[in-house]
Amino acid sequence: MNCKIIIKGTQKLTAEDTPDTICYDSMGTYRETDSTKYITYTEYDEERADVSRKVFLKIENKSVTMQKQGTETKLIMEKDNRHNCIYGTDFGPMTFGIYTDEVKDNLSEKGGKLHLSYTLSLNGSLCSLNTLDLTVEPC
Repeated sequence: MNCKIIIKGTQKLTAEDTPDTICYDSMGTYRETDSTKYITYTEYDEERADVSRKVFLKIENKSVTMQKQGTETKLIMEKDNRHNCIYGTDFGPMTFGIYTDEVKDNLSEKGGKLHLSYTLSLNGSLCSLNTLDLTVEPC
């Protein structure tokens, strides 16, 4: 189904910090097959509105895999597990450790929400504490 995707992400360096928050929305698609859910939406560059890429999410069994078109980005966020993942940047790919402590999936063909809470580490050192809230609204 075609839908509106609303994304809210927070990031902070320590638990005591005030989080930096980004919010944006995009048009996308949502579909389900058996126990797997798929979301696709367009992400626009913050500095250049003419630059965009497709983001693909695959949600199954308390695990979310995110890939970005045209980059090496492949993030795996699985509850209570740590994965080393590649994130494509303008300076080249970087490998981050991602530990996901919360995956709440309330998505259906009628819409809903996906909530992720995770930490990022680089070279074994904690970089940030993060949340991602994604809302799907049918069009």
